[in-house]
Amino acid sequence: MAEGGRVVAAVQDLFFVARIRETADYEALFGAVAGVAPRPTVLAFTTHALASRTKPLHARCDRVVTKETLTAELGLILRGALR
Repeated sequence: MAEGGRVVAAVQDLFFVARIRETADYEALFGAVAGVAPRPTVLAFTTHALASRTKPLHARCDRVVTKETLTAELGLILRGALR
């Protein structure tokens, strides 16, 4: 990872969602990001099945991707985030 760089992941997964909810919810996450200057890039992951449910959060993200896009572009996305 680049010096001083950070990658934050918010995952809706049965194994991890309970742990994430223990420490922060989406409003806390977006509030923390909004308070940082310059604001970090927010990449969100959703599925086609969840897209309508997550739609209200999409405007607060720089990019929203599906599993297929994330899988295909993960290397490029991470390299871009660490520049």
